[in-house]
Amino acid sequence: MVLLAFRGHRFSDSLLEQNAFLGGLAKLVDQGRLAGNADIASLRADFPELLTMDEWLAGAGRPALLAAIQANGGEVALR
Repeated sequence: MVLLAFRGHRFSDSLLEQNAFLGGLAKLVDQGRLAGNADIASLRADFPELLTMDEWLAGAGRPALLAAIQANGGEVALR
């Protein structure tokens, strides 16, 4: 189990298994290049407009995430 420096809610294992993109993101956090590297306090100091996942989903994030999950075709790249 990986403990993160911020409070959030993980997507269910069944969703991560069904959605290759979200599953890949979870792997990056669990064991990849994002594992334990986020300094949230420093990020908030540099970017005070940084939203929590709940704040983002309450605004423009929810429709954007749903559209991305439901999109057919195309490629997704992490930058």
